[in-house]
Amino acid sequence: MEEDSPVTLGIGVICEGGKYVILASDTRASYGNPAAEGISPNDRAGKQWDFHPFKLVASVAGQLGTAHNVVSQLTIEIEKLLALQESGTTLCREHIENAINEARIHETGRQYNSASRLYFHVTLQQLLRGKLKHGTIDRYAWEEMKKMVFSLPLPVEIILGGFLGDEPILMKASGKRQTETDSDPPVFTIGSTGSKRAMEHLNKRGQHIYSGLAQSLLHIHEAAEIARNNDKSIGLCPGYIIMGADFKGFGQMAHNAPCLTGWAAAYKDRPTTDSLNNDMSRAEAKHCINVLSPSPRFKYKRPPKHAARLVSRKSKGRQ
Repeated sequence: MEEDSPVTLGIGVICEGGKYVILASDTRASYGNPAAEGISPNDRAGKQWDFHPFKLVASVAGQLGTAHNVVSQLTIEIEKLLALQESGTTLCREHIENAINEARIHETGRQYNSASRLYFHVTLQQLLRGKLKHGTIDRYAWEEMKKMVFSLPLPVEIILGGFLGDEPILMKASGKRQTETDSDPPVFTIGSTGSKRAMEHLNKRGQHIYSGLAQSLLHIHEAAEIARNNDKSIGLCPGYIIMGADFKGFGQMAHNAPCLTGWAAAYKDRPTTDSLNNDMSRAEAKHCINVLSPSPRFKYKRPPKHAARLVSRKSKGRQ
Protein backbone atom coordinates (compact mmCIF):
# COMPACT_ATOMS: atom_id res chain seq x y z
CA MET A 1 0.00 0.00 0.00
CA GLU A 2 1.10 3.55 -0.63
CA GLU A 3 3.14 5.19 2.11
CA ASP A 4 1.45 8.53 1.52
CA SER A 5 -2.08 7.15 1.87
CA PRO A 6 -2.56 5.63 5.31
CA VAL A 7 -5.76 3.66 5.61
CA THR A 8 -8.07 2.58 8.36
CA LEU A 9 -10.04 4.14 11.13
CA GLY A 10 -9.21 3.23 14.70
CA ILE A 11 -10.97 4.62 17.78
CA GLY A 12 -10.27 3.97 21.46
CA VAL A 13 -11.98 5.36 24.57
CA ILE A 14 -12.20 4.75 28.30
CA CYS A 15 -15.63 5.33 29.80
CA GLU A 16 -17.83 4.80 32.88
CA GLY A 17 -15.10 6.18 35.13
CA GLY A 18 -12.63 3.54 33.98
CA LYS A 19 -14.95 0.52 34.08
CA TYR A 20 -14.92 -0.04 30.31
CA VAL A 21 -12.50 0.34 27.40
CA ILE A 22 -13.94 0.34 23.87
CA LEU A 23 -12.00 -0.09 20.61
CA ALA A 24 -13.27 0.16 17.05
CA SER A 25 -11.58 -0.49 13.73
CA ASP A 26 -12.72 -0.74 10.14
CA THR A 27 -11.75 -3.72 8.00
CA ARG A 28 -10.87 -2.10 4.65
CA ALA A 29 -7.48 -2.39 2.97
CA SER A 30 -6.82 -0.17 -0.03
CA TYR A 31 -4.11 -0.94 -2.58
CA GLY A 32 -2.58 2.18 -4.07
CA ASN A 33 -5.16 4.67 -5.26
CA PRO A 34 -8.29 2.66 -6.15
CA ALA A 35 -9.82 5.54 -8.12
CA ALA A 36 -6.72 6.03 -10.27
CA GLU A 37 -5.58 2.42 -10.59
CA GLY A 38 -8.94 0.69 -10.70
CA ILE A 39 -8.09 -1.72 -7.86
CA SER A 40 -10.99 -2.53 -5.59
CA PRO A 41 -10.34 -2.44 -1.83
CA ASN A 42 -10.54 -5.54 0.33
CA ASP A 43 -13.05 -5.28 3.17
CA ARG A 44 -11.86 -8.37 5.06
CA ALA A 45 -8.56 -7.07 6.41
CA GLY A 46 -7.46 -7.93 9.94
CA LYS A 47 -6.61 -4.88 12.01
CA GLN A 48 -7.30 -5.91 15.61
CA TRP A 49 -5.49 -8.41 17.84
CA ASP A 50 -5.94 -9.55 21.42
CA PHE A 51 -3.11 -10.56 23.74
CA HIS A 52 -4.79 -13.12 25.96
CA PRO A 53 -4.24 -13.96 28.82
CA PHE A 54 -3.80 -10.20 29.21
CA LYS A 55 -7.03 -8.29 28.65
CA LEU A 56 -5.47 -6.11 25.95
CA VAL A 57 -6.43 -5.43 22.33
CA ALA A 58 -4.54 -3.50 19.63
CA SER A 59 -6.02 -1.68 16.63
CA VAL A 60 -3.68 -0.60 13.84
CA ALA A 61 -3.61 1.79 10.92
CA GLY A 62 -1.12 2.44 8.13
CA GLN A 63 0.65 -0.03 5.87
CA LEU A 64 -0.77 -3.38 6.88
CA GLY A 65 2.42 -5.31 6.10
CA THR A 66 4.45 -3.11 8.42
CA ALA A 67 1.65 -3.03 10.99
CA HIS A 68 1.54 -6.82 11.10
CA ASN A 69 5.31 -6.93 11.65
CA VAL A 70 5.02 -4.52 14.57
CA VAL A 71 2.15 -6.50 16.11
CA SER A 72 4.14 -9.72 15.72
CA GLN A 73 7.04 -8.21 17.65
CA LEU A 74 4.61 -6.70 20.18
CA THR A 75 3.29 -10.22 20.79
CA ILE A 76 6.84 -11.33 21.62
CA GLU A 77 7.38 -8.35 23.93
CA ILE A 78 4.11 -8.98 25.78
CA GLU A 79 4.95 -12.66 26.12
CA LYS A 80 8.11 -11.55 27.91
CA LEU A 81 5.89 -9.60 30.31
CA LEU A 82 3.90 -12.74 30.99
CA ALA A 83 7.11 -14.48 32.01
CA LEU A 84 8.06 -11.47 34.12
CA GLN A 85 4.70 -11.54 35.86
CA GLU A 86 5.00 -15.25 36.58
CA SER A 87 8.38 -14.59 38.17
CA GLY A 88 6.66 -12.37 40.76
CA THR A 89 7.05 -8.90 39.23
CA THR A 90 4.04 -6.59 39.47
CA LEU A 91 3.40 -5.16 36.01
CA CYS A 92 2.51 -1.50 35.49
CA ARG A 93 1.56 0.63 32.51
CA GLU A 94 5.21 1.52 31.87
CA HIS A 95 5.84 -2.14 31.03
CA ILE A 96 3.16 -1.99 28.34
CA GLU A 97 4.49 1.30 27.00
CA ASN A 98 8.00 -0.14 26.82
CA ALA A 99 6.68 -3.20 24.98
CA ILE A 100 5.07 -0.97 22.32
CA ASN A 101 8.26 1.03 21.94
CA GLU A 102 10.46 -2.06 21.69
CA ALA A 103 8.20 -3.46 18.96
CA ARG A 104 8.49 -0.23 16.96
CA ILE A 105 12.25 -0.01 17.53
CA HIS A 106 12.70 -3.57 16.31
CA GLU A 107 10.75 -2.96 13.10
CA THR A 108 12.47 0.38 12.48
CA GLY A 109 15.88 -1.26 12.84
CA ARG A 110 14.87 -3.99 10.38
CA GLN A 111 13.78 -1.39 7.84
CA TYR A 112 16.96 0.67 8.28
CA ASN A 113 19.18 -2.38 7.86
CA SER A 114 17.23 -3.57 4.83
CA ALA A 115 17.42 -0.13 3.19
CA SER A 116 21.17 0.15 3.89
CA ARG A 117 21.84 -3.16 2.23
CA LEU A 118 19.44 -2.72 -0.69
CA TYR A 119 20.38 0.86 -1.53
CA PHE A 120 24.09 0.91 -0.71
CA HIS A 121 25.20 -2.70 -0.12
CA VAL A 122 26.35 -1.91 3.43
CA THR A 123 24.97 -3.10 6.75
CA LEU A 124 23.33 -0.76 9.22
CA GLN A 125 26.29 -1.13 11.59
CA GLN A 126 28.73 -0.18 8.81
CA LEU A 127 26.59 2.85 7.99
CA LEU A 128 26.46 3.95 11.64
CA ARG A 129 30.24 3.66 11.99
CA GLY A 130 30.95 5.15 8.58
CA LYS A 131 33.50 2.42 7.97
CA LEU A 132 33.76 -0.56 5.65
CA LYS A 133 36.14 -3.50 5.81
CA HIS A 134 38.72 -1.76 3.64
CA GLY A 135 38.35 1.88 4.67
CA THR A 136 36.20 4.83 5.65
CA ILE A 137 33.13 5.91 3.70
CA ASP A 138 33.50 9.25 1.96
CA ARG A 139 32.02 11.88 4.30
CA TYR A 140 29.71 13.43 1.68
CA ALA A 141 28.44 10.01 0.59
CA TRP A 142 28.06 8.99 4.25
CA GLU A 143 25.87 12.02 5.05
CA GLU A 144 23.65 11.38 2.02
CA MET A 145 23.33 7.69 2.85
CA LYS A 146 22.35 8.43 6.46
CA LYS A 147 19.84 11.03 5.36
CA MET A 148 18.16 8.63 2.96
CA VAL A 149 18.04 5.69 5.36
CA PHE A 150 17.14 7.44 8.61
CA SER A 151 14.41 9.56 7.01
CA LEU A 152 12.41 6.47 6.13
CA PRO A 153 8.98 6.61 7.82
CA LEU A 154 7.43 4.00 10.07
CA PRO A 155 3.93 4.01 8.52
CA VAL A 156 2.13 2.44 11.48
CA GLU A 157 -0.27 3.74 14.12
CA ILE A 158 -1.43 1.68 17.09
CA ILE A 159 -4.09 2.09 19.73
CA LEU A 160 -3.68 -0.43 22.53
CA GLY A 161 -6.40 -0.62 25.15
CA GLY A 162 -7.68 -2.86 27.88
CA PHE A 163 -6.92 -3.62 31.50
CA LEU A 164 -3.81 -4.41 33.47
CA GLY A 165 -5.35 -5.95 36.55
CA ASP A 166 -8.08 -3.47 37.49
CA GLU A 167 -6.35 -0.51 35.85
CA PRO A 168 -7.71 0.67 32.47
CA ILE A 169 -5.06 1.11 29.78
CA LEU A 170 -5.29 3.23 26.63
CA MET A 171 -2.19 4.16 24.61
CA LYS A 172 -1.49 5.52 21.15
CA ALA A 173 1.72 5.19 19.14
CA SER A 174 2.05 6.95 15.78
CA GLY A 175 5.06 6.31 13.57
CA LYS A 176 8.25 7.35 15.31
CA ARG A 177 6.55 9.78 17.66
CA GLN A 178 6.51 9.34 21.41
CA THR A 179 3.84 7.01 22.79
CA GLU A 180 0.83 8.92 24.12
CA THR A 181 -0.59 7.79 27.46
CA ASP A 182 -2.71 9.24 30.27
CA SER A 183 -4.76 11.34 27.87
CA ASP A 184 -7.56 13.41 29.40
CA PRO A 185 -10.13 12.84 28.04
CA PRO A 186 -9.01 9.27 27.25
CA VAL A 187 -9.98 9.36 23.57
CA PHE A 188 -7.73 8.44 20.61
CA THR A 189 -8.26 8.08 16.88
CA ILE A 190 -5.84 6.82 14.23
CA GLY A 191 -5.84 6.39 10.48
CA SER A 192 -6.46 8.46 7.40
CA THR A 193 -7.98 11.92 7.16
CA GLY A 194 -11.37 10.52 8.11
CA SER A 195 -10.06 9.87 11.61
CA LYS A 196 -9.95 13.65 12.11
CA ARG A 197 -13.68 13.76 11.38
CA ALA A 198 -14.19 10.99 13.92
CA MET A 199 -12.26 12.89 16.60
CA GLU A 200 -14.16 16.05 15.74
CA HIS A 201 -17.47 14.26 16.32
CA LEU A 202 -16.31 12.65 19.57
CA ASN A 203 -15.28 16.09 20.82
CA LYS A 204 -18.60 17.54 19.66
CA ARG A 205 -20.44 14.89 21.66
CA GLY A 206 -18.24 15.66 24.66
CA GLN A 207 -16.88 12.14 25.04
CA HIS A 208 -14.95 11.83 28.33
CA ILE A 209 -14.00 9.27 30.96
CA TYR A 210 -17.36 9.55 32.77
CA SER A 211 -19.47 9.11 29.63
CA GLY A 212 -21.78 6.14 30.08
CA LEU A 213 -21.32 2.80 28.31
CA ALA A 214 -24.38 3.32 26.09
CA GLN A 215 -23.37 6.91 25.38
CA SER A 216 -19.84 5.94 24.41
CA LEU A 217 -20.94 3.14 22.11
CA LEU A 218 -23.31 5.51 20.33
CA HIS A 219 -20.62 8.20 20.03
CA ILE A 220 -18.16 5.72 18.51
CA HIS A 221 -20.83 4.33 16.18
CA GLU A 222 -21.70 7.84 14.97
CA ALA A 223 -18.04 8.84 14.59
CA ALA A 224 -17.23 5.70 12.58
CA GLU A 225 -20.13 6.32 10.20
CA ILE A 226 -19.21 9.99 9.75
CA ALA A 227 -15.58 9.05 9.00
CA ARG A 228 -16.66 6.40 6.47
CA ASN A 229 -18.99 8.81 4.70
CA ASN A 230 -16.23 11.42 4.40
CA ASP A 231 -13.31 9.17 3.42
CA LYS A 232 -13.74 6.35 0.91
CA SER A 233 -10.51 4.68 2.08
CA ILE A 234 -12.34 3.83 5.33
CA GLY A 235 -14.58 0.79 5.38
CA LEU A 236 -17.23 -0.50 7.73
CA CYS A 237 -16.54 -1.04 11.43
CA PRO A 238 -18.45 -4.33 11.71
CA GLY A 239 -18.26 -4.50 15.48
CA TYR A 240 -16.97 -2.74 18.57
CA ILE A 241 -14.73 -4.43 21.14
CA ILE A 242 -15.68 -3.84 24.77
CA MET A 243 -13.45 -4.81 27.68
CA GLY A 244 -14.94 -4.49 31.13
CA ALA A 245 -13.67 -4.73 34.66
CA ASP A 246 -16.84 -6.67 35.48
CA PHE A 247 -16.50 -9.54 32.97
CA LYS A 248 -13.81 -11.85 31.67
CA GLY A 249 -12.86 -12.16 28.04
CA PHE A 250 -13.68 -9.68 25.31
CA GLY A 251 -17.11 -8.29 24.52
CA GLN A 252 -18.26 -7.45 21.02
CA MET A 253 -21.23 -5.43 19.83
CA ALA A 254 -22.25 -5.52 16.17
CA HIS A 255 -22.50 -2.18 14.39
CA ASN A 256 -26.12 -3.00 13.51
CA ALA A 257 -27.16 -4.09 17.01
CA PRO A 258 -30.79 -3.04 17.61
CA CYS A 259 -29.90 -0.81 20.55
CA LEU A 260 -27.25 1.07 18.53
CA THR A 261 -29.38 1.61 15.44
CA GLY A 262 -32.29 2.70 17.63
CA TRP A 263 -30.18 5.19 19.58
CA ALA A 264 -28.58 6.50 16.39
CA ALA A 265 -32.01 7.29 14.94
CA ALA A 266 -33.36 8.76 18.18
CA TYR A 267 -30.36 11.02 18.89
CA LYS A 268 -29.45 11.97 15.33
CA ASP A 269 -30.59 15.58 15.70
CA ARG A 270 -30.22 15.95 19.45
CA PRO A 271 -27.37 18.14 20.71
CA THR A 272 -26.66 15.91 23.71
CA THR A 273 -26.82 12.21 24.60
CA ASP A 274 -26.70 12.69 28.38
CA SER A 275 -30.11 11.05 28.80
CA LEU A 276 -28.45 7.75 27.76
CA ASN A 277 -26.27 7.81 30.86
CA ASN A 278 -28.58 5.72 33.06
CA ASP A 279 -28.96 2.19 34.39
CA MET A 280 -31.63 1.19 31.87
CA SER A 281 -29.53 2.16 28.83
CA ARG A 282 -26.48 0.52 30.40
CA ALA A 283 -28.42 -2.72 30.90
CA GLU A 284 -29.70 -2.56 27.32
CA ALA A 285 -26.16 -2.12 26.02
CA LYS A 286 -24.87 -5.06 28.07
CA HIS A 287 -27.68 -7.22 26.73
CA CYS A 288 -26.41 -6.58 23.17
CA ILE A 289 -22.79 -7.45 24.01
CA ASN A 290 -21.54 -10.90 23.10
CA VAL A 291 -18.76 -11.93 25.47
CA LEU A 292 -16.17 -13.94 23.56
CA SER A 293 -13.85 -16.43 25.20
CA PRO A 294 -10.48 -15.74 23.58
CA SER A 295 -8.20 -18.55 22.49
CA PRO A 296 -4.67 -18.02 23.81
CA ARG A 297 -2.23 -16.51 21.34
CA PHE A 298 0.57 -17.70 23.58
CA LYS A 299 1.03 -19.36 26.91
CA TYR A 300 4.36 -18.98 28.60
CA LYS A 301 5.97 -22.23 29.67
CA ARG A 302 9.18 -22.10 31.64
CA PRO A 303 11.80 -24.14 29.72
CA PRO A 304 13.77 -26.83 31.51
CA LYS A 305 17.11 -25.72 32.91
CA HIS A 306 19.05 -27.82 30.45
CA ALA A 307 17.14 -26.51 27.39
CA ALA A 308 19.79 -23.93 26.51
CA ARG A 309 22.54 -26.57 26.62
CA LEU A 310 20.51 -28.88 24.39
CA VAL A 311 19.95 -26.15 21.80
CA SER A 312 23.64 -25.27 21.90
CA ARG A 313 24.70 -28.89 21.36
CA LYS A 314 22.26 -29.35 18.49
CA SER A 315 23.56 -26.18 16.85
CA LYS A 316 27.15 -27.37 17.14
CA GLY A 317 26.17 -30.74 15.73
CA ARG A 318 24.62 -29.13 12.66
CA GLN A 319 27.73 -27.05 12.14
